[in-house]
Amino acid sequence: MVTNETPFVNIPNYPEEDKVMAEINKLPHKIVLNVDKVAKEVGSARVANIVLLGATIPFLGIDYGKVQDSIREIFLRKGEAIVEMNLKALAAGKEIAEKLNEKVAEGMINISMNTAPYFEDGKAEGNVMIVNESINNYPQQVEFIRNDTGEQIYQSKAIPVGSKIERAALDAELPAGTYECTAMFHNLDPVSGETIGTAGAIINITIKN
Repeated sequence: MVTNETPFVNIPNYPEEDKVMAEINKLPHKIVLNVDKVAKEVGSARVANIVLLGATIPFLGIDYGKVQDSIREIFLRKGEAIVEMNLKALAAGKEIAEKLNEKVAEGMINISMNTAPYFEDGKAEGNVMIVNESINNYPQQVEFIRNDTGEQIYQSKAIPVGSKIERAALDAELPAGTYECTAMFHNLDPVSGETIGTAGAIINITIKN
């Protein structure tokens, strides 16, 4: 996904921005940039869409020269200054996306765990089998979030690359039942501990008694 960090609110019942961003953050591959800020730096907020178009270039497999030619053809009647500003906006979006994509590739998250962990009761350990695969680059921290309530019911410690958590108890004692949750995998900076990438997966937790 390539998107602007500022939503385009065009319907009266547009969802809350933080909820939209929470869903976007679950995606393993995304480029989110401040299109409006870049457009103003280029010369006009009106070229925001061209900045966003440029940001898609590294992922669409379209010849960049042909896109430039199209920009020239579309805006030629408005004068050379407008053409150049739009070409500059296109290049700015492309450059930012390429840099962000390098960071995405570096922080790529390979996730591995039991997607149907079983717990004998609300206090017991379950077979979570969370693995930070050796092909990852960073320590991982994993959280379980209930999809019905948004409650965080588990958070692991930092898991070193190549290590695993075979069994663990939840942080919240749940009654018997099956709970759909999202397991959020966070890549952690090994020095600062800050999150530098996140991916999510749906899991179903079963509490027997």
